[in-house]
Amino acid sequence: MALVNLSEAARLARISRVTLYKKYINTGKLSTTSDDRGRPAVDTSELLRVFGTIYTDGSQEDEKILQGLSPQETEDTERLTAEIARLTAIMERQERELEDAREEISWLRARVEAAEQRQLAGPETKRKWWWPW
Repeated sequence: MALVNLSEAARLARISRVTLYKKYINTGKLSTTSDDRGRPAVDTSELLRVFGTIYTDGSQEDEKILQGLSPQETEDTERLTAEIARLTAIMERQERELEDAREEISWLRARVEAAEQRQLAGPETKRKWWWPW
């Protein structure tokens, strides 16, 4: 899941930062790790294990933390979602064009078949008086 700094962890657990240190981190009830900059951080799954519930104010940032997405992953997700929507629109347009092309091909085939039928039937069966055969 997502790593949050200690202040954010205290806010999500609805306890003070001092209480978080004294009762949970120093006693070993809550384990911490280091983030990519070497600062102490707590995994949200650890908060759920220890506290059972994480309290959020319903903001989008809290939802992203609970989903386990870092800010960079969130930006990537939003960018990819927009790209998927764009590609879906392109695909739908291409499918409409393909259907139009199929209808046109069907119409052209019908025209060719009608022309072939006229060709196979030959000239009119009534003979001209001036034609020798």
